Amino acid sequence: AKFIYISTAFIGGKDIETVKEEQIELTEGMSFTNEYEKTKLIAENIVLKEKKKKKLNTKILRPSIVVGDTVKGNLINYNGFYLAVKAFYNFNKYLKETGKENTVIRLLVSEESTINLIPINKCIKMMLEITNSKSMDKDVYAIINTEVIFTRDIIKLVGDYLKLNFRFVTSEEFLKKPRNRLEKTFMYGMNY
Repeated sequence: AKFIYISTAFIGGKDIETVKEEQIELTEGMSFTNEYEKTKLIAENIVLKEKKKKKLNTKILRPSIVVGDTVKGNLINYNGFYLAVKAFYNFNKYLKETGKENTVIRLLVSEESTINLIPINKCIKMMLEITNSKSMDKDVYAIINTEVIFTRDIIKLVGDYLKLNFRFVTSEEFLKKPRNRLEKTFMYGMNY
């Protein structure tokens, strides 16, 4: 019998930028973006400890951000990435209701910043290949999209679709002119 544990590619929290396909020990003082990341790492440690103790046949799969399929974009559950898109939508609705739809919203997003989105059908295909393979014998596997997607491109795509006026700026601009009330409201809404 096999035990397959679905974790997350983000178990390194804020401390480990690149998570390798190996065990990561939970250490005192590690900081996480949210409890989901932390509890996934705790669970991984339990799974690997039990594997060694009981000689279990286990694999840990770490998908990145799972989104809708490549054909229709369908997805059963709208958490994670879609909460950010919903925040964009709600902010757009607020701007229209208050007559501020032409307001420019400045955003601080690095040009190099990327986001790893993996369509659910690709994710499932990779998971099945790994779990059914006789030759794949590692304990931990990353389930990620190999295509580079820049965060600015995603924000621009969603912003253009909703007709939001985003302008990417540097931190220096915010030092010269701090965020205005709308920009603060938008950033607060993005902390989902």
